[in-house]
Amino acid sequence: MNVDPVSISPAFVVGTLLMALGTLIRVVSYKYLGRYFTFHLAIRKDHQLVTTGPYSIVRHPSYTGAWIYMIGVAVSQLGPSSLYTELDLWKNPLGFVAGVCQLVFIAYIGLTIHLRVQKEDAALREEFKDKWLAWASRTPCRLLPGVY
Repeated sequence: MNVDPVSISPAFVVGTLLMALGTLIRVVSYKYLGRYFTFHLAIRKDHQLVTTGPYSIVRHPSYTGAWIYMIGVAVSQLGPSSLYTELDLWKNPLGFVAGVCQLVFIAYIGLTIHLRVQKEDAALREEFKDKWLAWASRTPCRLLPGVY
């Protein structure tokens, strides 16, 4: 095993950049939502449908940012040339279990996001009706432009 404690791996750089990008997307999304942002699904009094900025690209950009962030975590911590790989932690039984747990957690976050966007779309469609339908036709993708 040859680990240079001073070097920074490409996986770490790419993962860190993805984490920074995901964070930036989330912060900008929160800024556009303003007072309508909550951690729990809620329609506020005098709620307005936000369709500008990142919400004109995908309907749930904050979750896009979260997914990008989580992928960055996986790449930087578990990817090729990561400290995890360089220390052969995948070959250690406890290390293997810890790595699998991290991957399962990331998959769980992905599933949670998928289910949450469906609930949010349903609540917004119910509240805003034709406005939501018009926005959804202009912005058909929930998380990834041109894909989903």
